[in-house]
Amino acid sequence: MPSIIQADQLKSADGNTTYLNSGTLSNLTFPSGHVIQTIQRKKSDEGSSVITNTSYQKVVDSGGNAEWYGAITPGSGNKVLINFNFVTFIVQTDSADGAGFCIYREDTIIHQHVNGHSQYHGSVASDHNFYTIIHLQFLDETPGGDGSTEIKYYLGNRALSNSTVRINSLGSQHQPFISILQEIKG
Repeated sequence: MPSIIQADQLKSADGNTTYLNSGTLSNLTFPSGHVIQTIQRKKSDEGSSVITNTSYQKVVDSGGNAEWYGAITPGSGNKVLINFNFVTFIVQTDSADGAGFCIYREDTIIHQHVNGHSQYHGSVASDHNFYTIIHLQFLDETPGGDGSTEIKYYLGNRALSNSTVRINSLGSQHQPFISILQEIKG
């Protein structure tokens, strides 16, 4: 026969009290490296506009809206593990085309491929189209969270040489853009 314990607070042997109110714990301290929260966001309603610029920029839709992002509200001193999964479509017109991808924290690039590119297709004599699944992962060790301000992480990209790049996240034929952000105790 199962038992029920009813309590509104738990006291540890060292005298610290954790409170339970409507299923939420408060005054609880997690150890360093512990995942505090995980936030997932999925975008599957449209593809991005075509990118031909060779400088990094946020991925935007046809209206100029940067909707390929994840958002989280981390506490002070904590880190954020960023995971972006998405499908790219690259039209290659010569033998040295590809794309570069980056991650923005708000309007600042915090992760990018400094020399070269994230995705490269070489030695092609004629036009080719490539669909590729990309996974970007980066640990933001200094997000600057305060526990009350939401921080957005955006996908950015650039084209290399004469290629055009698009993020395909529309409909059942393409994998959606998925953002998974995890707050890690600092």
